[in-house]
Amino acid sequence: MRRMRPKKSLLMPIAIGMALVGAYLLLGKSASAATNPPAPGPAPGPQPQPQPQPQQDHVLGTSGGMMNTKQAQIMLKTLGPVASSTVMASLVCDGIWGLLTQAAVLNFQNIKGLSNTGEVDPPTGASLVHDYNLAVSQGAPVAS
Repeated sequence: MRRMRPKKSLLMPIAIGMALVGAYLLLGKSASAATNPPAPGPAPGPQPQPQPQPQQDHVLGTSGGMMNTKQAQIMLKTLGPVASSTVMASLVCDGIWGLLTQAAVLNFQNIKGLSNTGEVDPPTGASLVHDYNLAVSQGAPVAS
């Protein structure tokens, strides 16, 4: 009986295939990573800007000493109807220095012709205390 040998044309592709499988097993994933890089992720978007946080116990300067945020809010809210200011009259007296308190201070400074700093600086504080005491002495209801 005669033994059959495979044709030479079939041996070559089998040898190449076995070499590729061996190379893949030897190199592992690094070979596949080199030929197939990972897909790029989404482009980074703009970073969010930090928002100013409301501050509690914001100490405010006056010419006669110091006052805290809640005291300033009460004075501004009490003066709101007297000054015909809806910004000041609608202020919440919560003791937190935020954008609404700053807007009320700016409104008061504008009405009084003071520098628009948005802070209760000594000239603003002195004017605020003076106007508050005058309004209360004339019967204006004190805000809470």
